[in-house]
Amino acid sequence: MGFAEELTTRYAPGGEAPSPEALEAFRQQAPKRSVLQFVPVRTMSWDHRKLGGVY
Repeated sequence: MGFAEELTTRYAPGGEAPSPEALEAFRQQAPKRSVLQFVPVRTMSWDHRKLGGVY
């Protein structure tokens, strides 16, 4: 499964796979697209409640 198909399936209502027409459109657009995949090295978070509602 290609990235466009995977992404479309993930965010489609009910997790439906894209139609054959959509897949063909993805194939035609692919030469103009780039995909970056980031691998987290470490994760940091912050509890904004500590700011007392002032950002």
